[in-house]
Amino acid sequence: MCTGKCSLFIAISLYPLVLLSILCNILLFFPDWSTKYVKEEHITNEVKYMGGFIGGGVLVLIPALYIHLTGEQGCCANRFGVSYSDLISGETEQQTQVVTKLRKICNKTG
Repeated sequence: MCTGKCSLFIAISLYPLVLLSILCNILLFFPDWSTKYVKEEHITNEVKYMGGFIGGGVLVLIPALYIHLTGEQGCCANRFGVSYSDLISGETEQQTQVVTKLRKICNKTG
């Protein structure tokens, strides 16, 4: 089963959510576009930690880019990515044979 189209749909739908999360965190940090609330410490700790900017923004953008780029490469790109991460964890002869077989399959179908 080809996962390229599905992964592209997921990645593209994550981009507006990343921007929305970052924008919401900025609006919470600077209500009324002034720094008065920050100086007087009237914002909550959750806003100070910038969870929307870091957690919902940057940390979601990284997998979205990875999913988008592997989805553009075709059907077998995601399978190769999983095998590649297995190789990084510790290459064995059996893992190398599996990756070689996957590459042959991808070349035939892709």
